[in-house]
Amino acid sequence: MTAVNIAIQKRAVHIMTDGLSYNKEGVVVEVSPKCWALPSLNAAVACMGPSLANIVTAAEFTKRFSSFDEMIAGLEEAMPKIYLANISLLTENGGGIPDTRIYIVGWSEGRNRPEAYSILCIPPDSLEYWHKTHEKQKAQFGEGAVVADEPFKLVPLDDVIMNPPFAAGLTGEQCGFKASKTTLADTLDPEVDMVVMLQMQRLREEPLRPGLPATSKVGGHALLTSIDAGGIRQRVVHRWPADKVGEVIAPEHNTDWKAFRRELKGTRRWWK
Repeated sequence: MTAVNIAIQKRAVHIMTDGLSYNKEGVVVEVSPKCWALPSLNAAVACMGPSLANIVTAAEFTKRFSSFDEMIAGLEEAMPKIYLANISLLTENGGGIPDTRIYIVGWSEGRNRPEAYSILCIPPDSLEYWHKTHEKQKAQFGEGAVVADEPFKLVPLDDVIMNPPFAAGLTGEQCGFKASKTTLADTLDPEVDMVVMLQMQRLREEPLRPGLPATSKVGGHALLTSIDAGGIRQRVVHRWPADKVGEVIAPEHNTDWKAFRRELKGTRRWWK
């Protein structure tokens, strides 16, 4: 379970990812970056699903497009071709499941603003099932009541995106968030608040698939990527040193949120 958190502010977009890769039992197999900067596009990409999806999309996007705006305009046409050309590799890397959700963030020169998007990619057999299920739900509940991303359709994002959800039983207020959802993006401190979001997600324990043990799958490090009109800034702003390759991670269920925030605020400031 990759954690991807995005905040779209007025002058910058921030994306934070964790660094754990693991097997189906939840045992850590590596700690590595999950967000890839695309310098020639003033953009970055992060993928949920097979870890190789990051490498594939970063290489393909850089090869096919010369700007962020060109990429956004052409992605719905290009992405099915990219996905199908690499589906065997993604299936093997994903343990038989090639489904991936791709997050793209960057600076639009044409619109003079930071932007973020997502696009869901699934194999042809799943695509047919998705359409049948979607039509059935619309008929049953009404079109307005059914909200689901259509595969291979680019979805614009705004404010704050947090995927996966945080652990059950937690609240934003409990973890130190005071702003409402409508104002959170422009009031948050990416180096503090977005790490707190990762910690909230880290406490969520669930099986990778039905029948497997429930484990936490968020950790390793917190990689912050920030993009504005001037370019891309990327660095690790927090680590969970107890997360070891070959072990199942043990999340800190008794997190003292005030102390955790003080620790984060005491580190070297980078983004302003």
